[in-house]
Amino acid sequence: MLTPAPAWWGASLLDDADPDAVFARIGGTLTFGELARRVSDHGARLAEAGIGPGSSVALCLPPSFTLIEVLLALWSRQATVVLIDFRHTSSELRRLLELSRPQTLVTTAADATGSAAPEECRVDLQELRDGQPAEGTHCLVQFSSGSTGTPKIIGRSARSIQDELAKYAALPGMPRAGERTLVLNSPVHTMGLVGGILHALNVGAEVMLPTGQGLAAALRGPQAATIRAVFGVPMHFDVISRISAVALPALRLAVSAGEIMKDDVWARFHERLGVPISPVYGTTETGVISAELVAVCPPPSVGKVLPGTRVVVQNDEVFVHVGTSPYLGRGDEHRVRDGWLRTFDRGTLDATGELRLQGRADSLVVVGGLKVDLREVEILLGRHPQVAEAVVIQDSSVKAYIGSPGGGVQTASLIAWCREHLSGYKIPSTFVVCDALPRTVSGKVVRDAGVLRRHAVEQTPVEGAR
Repeated sequence: MLTPAPAWWGASLLDDADPDAVFARIGGTLTFGELARRVSDHGARLAEAGIGPGSSVALCLPPSFTLIEVLLALWSRQATVVLIDFRHTSSELRRLLELSRPQTLVTTAADATGSAAPEECRVDLQELRDGQPAEGTHCLVQFSSGSTGTPKIIGRSARSIQDELAKYAALPGMPRAGERTLVLNSPVHTMGLVGGILHALNVGAEVMLPTGQGLAAALRGPQAATIRAVFGVPMHFDVISRISAVALPALRLAVSAGEIMKDDVWARFHERLGVPISPVYGTTETGVISAELVAVCPPPSVGKVLPGTRVVVQNDEVFVHVGTSPYLGRGDEHRVRDGWLRTFDRGTLDATGELRLQGRADSLVVVGGLKVDLREVEILLGRHPQVAEAVVIQDSSVKAYIGSPGGGVQTASLIAWCREHLSGYKIPSTFVVCDALPRTVSGKVVRDAGVLRRHAVEQTPVEGAR
């Protein structure tokens, strides 16, 4: 099921850079030359452990210089890397290992990161029973967010990553050589990894990763004055727009990916920082699909489809041509037909190639013979002054899970708000108010009914009349 890289495809990323230029900052700095030397050192240790072409290796390290170094070292050994977020619980980690079945786990002890510098961590190699060698042409295995259920296993070839890097390099507005970019996206997910870290390697830009002291510290620290770009998800930009005394005088670019941007977050950030948030749309399966980093591009637009990417919209759904299915697990084959991936995103595509997203196709349900777009209800609830976030799902009936700090919002207020703005049949039958809603490790709000029910087990759902 797992697949190896045919060769070390990224050698030029290390060989072509100025060795004295700074590549990354966390607490300290890492130059391109130091990175190349450390990748070589890790590669030698991996070779001693018998890791080479055809090896399948799960990599689960905290965001750090070490994570980047070991990832590149594994690729230099032509191993297939199963990239796993360090924030997963032990039970979640076991589940992902069962799904992907790598031969080796590269990780670090939880207590080893506490005393180490934030950019470095100890590396442990653990052989896994029942692991399988890699097969095929993939060099990277990732997992979908799992926000709607069991994560999907997705394989990417070296060629697909190189093609995505070429798209980013040609995209007007992307960070260039020497520009400092604060990358808040997780380095184990596509935007943080390819659009952030690997793009910086490809063009000689500088990556700044947040330290364990939090986002506010990064934005107020001495390096903040020279940040030219910030990459993140809507949640990051919401937080940034609310932090007082944040000054980013050199900022020219703010790039959001991962979820649909809310109008109010976009407007608040633009007003607060003087820079509009630019969209990048893509999936783990495809990499980047569309973007607009130069012109002002408010939601719901996600920019123009990039050259070399084939997109069609059929029955209001977005399909992307991928050729061979990227899925490595069972049960996901139906998502790719005749080479076209069904994204389950609803949208429109105009004659200029501009793509606008309108929610998820799987958010449409039928209530009393009438169609209800649950995303529409979520957006409406999210505009309530006492609601921080909302998820609306079909779970035997339409239920709304509300994140309200301190649980302060009253159900009667929510019902009145819905009655003012929605037709009666669209109003959820149940409201569950929580301090905050559960999120995946990548920051997406969870939409799985079982997880939401368990999260709200101590909450008292209140039936709301329509």
